Amino acid sequence: MLFQFHGLTVDCIDRHEPNSEDRKKAYLADITYGTNNEFGFDYLRDNMTRSPEELVQRVHNYAIVDEVDSVLIDDARTPLIISGPTPKVKTRSSKHSARMYNGFMQHNVTSLRPY
Repeated sequence: MLFQFHGLTVDCIDRHEPNSEDRKKAYLADITYGTNNEFGFDYLRDNMTRSPEELVQRVHNYAIVDEVDSVLIDDARTPLIISGPTPKVKTRSSKHSARMYNGFMQHNVTSLRPY
């Protein structure tokens, strides 16, 4: 309320679904609240987009982190992992490439010298 009294906009990303227009609007607020996991996953999702229109976050001027020791020490043991869909192998040439790669890897693994 204090920030809004001074004409600033305030929003929280935790209230909105990931990759939604509402979430994008939350990032456009003057002050954006959220948890470190939500900011982290939005960062990872933004790095997987194919066009600038799909980006959710904007340039951050600065961040205030509460309980930074928890973020840096406790949460650092659990990495944020996000993955996209894997392409299906449908064409003959890609199947052939996959077989060649598997054969190459098998040869290299069996030819390793034991230490």
